[in-house]
Formats: sequence, C-alpha cells, structure tokens
Amino acid sequence: MSKCTRKIVGLLMGLLMILSVVAPATAMAAVAPEPSPTTRPETGNLHIHKLVFNDGNFDDTIINNDGLQRDVSMYETLAEVEFTIYFADDYEVDADPSSIDTSLLTEAGKGETNNDGYLKFENLNAGRYLVVETNTPKGVTNFSPQFLVDVPMMNPNGREWNSDVHVYPKNQLILGSAELTKRGAENKLLSGITFDLFKVVEDGEDLKINQVPLMTEEGKIFVGELEVGKYYFMETATLPEYGLDQTEIPFEITLDDHDVKQEVDLTNHLLPKIEKYVTEVERKEDSAYFKNPVKWIIEADVPIFINFPDGNELVSYVIEDTMDPELIYQDDLTILELDDSDYEVQPVTSDNKLRIVFEIDALKELEGSKLTIEFTTLFDDNATVMGADIENNVELIYHNGFKEYDDTSSATVWTGGRQFRKVDASNAELGLEGAKFIIQNSNGKYLTSNYEWVDSRDDAWEIKSVEDGYFEIKGLAEGLYTLIEIEAPKLGDVQYRLGADIDFMVDKDTYGDTHLMPIENRREMTLPETGGMGTLLFSIIGLGLMGTSAKLYKKSEKK
Repeated sequence: MSKCTRKIVGLLMGLLMILSVVAPATAMAAVAPEPSPTTRPETGNLHIHKLVFNDGNFDDTIINNDGLQRDVSMYETLAEVEFTIYFADDYEVDADPSSIDTSLLTEAGKGETNNDGYLKFENLNAGRYLVVETNTPKGVTNFSPQFLVDVPMMNPNGREWNSDVHVYPKNQLILGSAELTKRGAENKLLSGITFDLFKVVEDGEDLKINQVPLMTEEGKIFVGELEVGKYYFMETATLPEYGLDQTEIPFEITLDDHDVKQEVDLTNHLLPKIEKYVTEVERKEDSAYFKNPVKWIIEADVPIFINFPDGNELVSYVIEDTMDPELIYQDDLTILELDDSDYEVQPVTSDNKLRIVFEIDALKELEGSKLTIEFTTLFDDNATVMGADIENNVELIYHNGFKEYDDTSSATVWTGGRQFRKVDASNAELGLEGAKFIIQNSNGKYLTSNYEWVDSRDDAWEIKSVEDGYFEIKGLAEGLYTLIEIEAPKLGDVQYRLGADIDFMVDKDTYGDTHLMPIENRREMTLPETGGMGTLLFSIIGLGLMGTSAKLYKKSEKK
C-alpha cells in the first residue's frame, strides 16, 4: 500500500468515527421533549355557539360551562349576534360578571355569528376574558348575560388543558304576530281597506313598522315577526261608502307570546246618506200651482258614531238646504223624531240657504235610524219661468271625528201654463180683444186669482183677451183643464158668438209660442132695423108684387 493510499484510508476512518459520535447527538437534539400536561398553553381558541329557543324548553345541561364541544344540532342557532371580548385577568373566577364595567377593560376582539350561529376567536393569549353580547337581531330577548371564560381552560378531568374552549350562550326569540279583522255593515268582511302599523315608543315618536300600506283581503290583515312591545293599527283609507275610523287598535307582544296570534277587530260604519223628495216620499219631481205650498221631505240617516272616551269636538252633523231663488221658505220646518231643542234652524241666508245644526247627544239616541224633515215653500209668481225645473238641493255635512264627509240630493218642482189667441173664425189673422174666460179643473172647480179652486162660477177669476186676441194662464200644475168663455168679444159693430168650452192640457212644454192655442169665434148675424128706408123699400116692392098678382088674377077670370 502506498503512502498516499494509507493517508486517504486514514482520513476516511477518522471521519467515520466522528459521525458515529455526532449523529446520535444530533438525532436526540431534533426530537423536542413533550410539554407536561400540567403546563398551560400560551394561546388558545374561543368557539362561541349561539343558540336560540322560543318556547321556554331548553336543556340547560348543554351550557354547563365545561368548555367542551357538544352536539347542538337539534337546536336552532342564531346568526348576526355580535360579541365583544375583553381581557379580564384581574378578576377572580368567582367575580360577578354582570357587575364588571367594560369601559375599564381592554377590548380583545369583536365578531358576529355566521349563518350557523358560530363565531371563533383564534390564537387568543392565555388568560381570562369577559364575553359580552353587544348586539342582537330583531325579535331577540337577551337571556345571555355577560360571562367570564378562561382560554385555554382546564379539561373537566383535571389532567390536561383544553386549548379549544366552546361556549353556548342562548337567547330567547320572541317574534309575535297579529291579525286584524275588518268588518262593515251587517258584519260583512271588508276588503281593500288600508292600515299602518305602529310600535309604541315610550319616550319618543311612535315607529311606523310597515313600508307600504297594509291592505285587507277578505277582511283580514296578518303581520308577523313582531318584537316584544306595544303596537297599534291605524286605518289610513277606507271604502267610499264607509267613514274613516282612525281609532288606534292596540295589541301587545309579550315574552309569553311567541307564536301567539293577537286578534283585534275594527268595525267600520256606513256613512250617512240623505235624500230629498217633493210632495211625498220617493217622488223626485212634481208640479205645483202659484201661491200654493210645495211640500219638501228630507230623509237623513243617523250614523253610528265612533265612541270617543273623552268626546271629540270635531264630531258634527249639519244639514244645509239650498232653495232656488224662486222658492219662498214658509218657516215651518219640523223634524218628526226630535224635539225642537235637539236642533237649531238658522235663519235663511241671502243665497236662500237653510241650515240645521244638530245636537250630537240627541242623535246618539237615534243611531242607525233616519230623520224625517218636512217644510214648505211657495213659488215667487213674479219670476218663475213656466216649465223650468226649480231645484231644491240638500247637503248633509258629517264629521266623524277624523274626517268630514258630505252627501247631497235634490228634487225639483215646476209650474206650467198655456198661451191662447182669440181669433175670427173666418180670418185667423184677425185677433179679438175683450173676450172673457174662466178656468175649470177636472174636478169641476173654478180657479180664483189666488190660485184656489172653488165651487162657484161667480168667484172664478176672469181672464180677458187683450189686443190682437192674446191671453195666457201661468202657474198651473200639470193636468187637464177646461177654458170656459163667459163673454164673447165685439169688434166695432160686429158681435161674436160665445165659443164652446175647450179642454186644454198643461205640462212642462205647453207654455210658449210653439203651443199657442187659437180660440175661434164666429160672427153673430145682424137683423135689419125697422122704420128706415130699408123698410119703405121692402113695402113698395111688396105692394108692387101684390098689384101685379091682382091684374093677372082678373085676366084669368075674364077668360
């Protein structure tokens, strides 16, 4: 073996010896010794499982504060719950967590539970922490007070540390519901009525819950997911035939009301209606004579009033009757169902309006019934246009305490007439002045100038034809009449015969030039006068005829 070779072999042998010593030591250094189970880890994790219950039945053994993970799959969890944790090493384990002022502590973390109700705080420094629920979602009543927890914490077996600490705070969920039933006349369920829902705020303005109006369907409104608190419905719009009732309809959701439906009712009352008649009920139009009373009848509903515990000065019930200027009120209004002290009839205004103001307390005794109001008017016989509708309008103005309503009605009356022209029977262009007539009705009575009907012709009103033969009669009710000529006209020396009785009709259209009725008269034959030249002439002619007859007779005798 050469000297060089021996050196190389020597070096290799030395290296092997060194490795045999170093390798075991290195291997021993690579395997760190396991810590003792009694040594607390420097960090740990806090796992929060947020549970929710709503019926009071909850197994409290789930939250026995041992820090171990439990199977809670059979329980509901709660998302969107915010927790804040604070360092609390200075507090002993038996300290009262509820008395700890968080403003004196340092925040260690904040988070919100996910959809599974789970929140994890990772790599927390070993120590004691105060866990505070700082925000809860809608409808949750906080039954989870702040609490202390150690992270890591000793395993219940007392032999080792638990670095993943699980806690199970719980909340009670209170989301109640309410159902409103809306009724109308005869207990009918009303659809299409809108409401707002408010939550009572003790020290501020009440909070409107709904974003859009709540509308009844088949008389019902249902609302759910209501937090604990006091609420009320308020009507915002109703059907045209019903009065708005904004009485607050209260209800309350309490801790015991989960899944308990609060049922409330509100009945709306029909708005009062008014009707106007003339002469008799159900008649909306009639005719009348001048200077004769026209009877008007008003039927007005008495509403069912809203019951305001302390009264309501806005509640009012007024009837206004506006008469045409051609109608003259006779100051004789009566209301059959009320005493005079139960209402006030105010003086007729310049625009011919009659106003009746009612005592509400008196009307409450008649709720749901009708008032019957009667009064009379006369025609102003100087202004009336024949055949024209003369209106009498009535308005009921009712304020139910929340809103004012009105209803109107009207009836009409008219009076008619007829125009005539007395003419020569042989010349219709020749009008005859001075004929006198009286008028008889279908009952055989005669018209007076006061538009009364009497039995005696002597008391009848004489109507005379004027220049060109014209005459007329105004202010008659609809019907059939007879024109009786009582004195024939005379034109110069020409005397006319009395005409026959003529029947004529009066309605809304019979007055006017288009219905001018001609009345013909024939001339009376004139007898010759005695003692004049006419008589002498007739005598001479007669004597001549007599003489001629005598001569002819004598000649016949001689033969």
